[in-house]
Amino acid sequence: MSDNGDPDNFADTLLGCGSVASGSNVARWCDKNYDALVQKAKLTSDPAARAKLYVQAQQIYYQQAPWIALANGKTFYATRSNVSGYTVSLAGSDFSKAKLD
Repeated sequence: MSDNGDPDNFADTLLGCGSVASGSNVARWCDKNYDALVQKAKLTSDPAARAKLYVQAQQIYYQQAPWIALANGKTFYATRSNVSGYTVSLAGSDFSKAKLD
């Protein structure tokens, strides 16, 4: 569940118990075990250990299905061979360094 490569991009914000009151957890779902795993993962710096915690949290998510993720589309970019300096970013398109050769 991520659009920036970090597993916690949405795990806490959209499904955490603390996000019910703020309104970003629109499912109003709160599972204490899921929440504990996500909170522990957020504080874990070891990538392998962190990934295991998110896998466990994801299993709870799949079993309880508080909402169903329909799609996470892929975006494709193409440029002509005479365009240089353009790089694709998860934050959006930045053409400030692009130029025609």
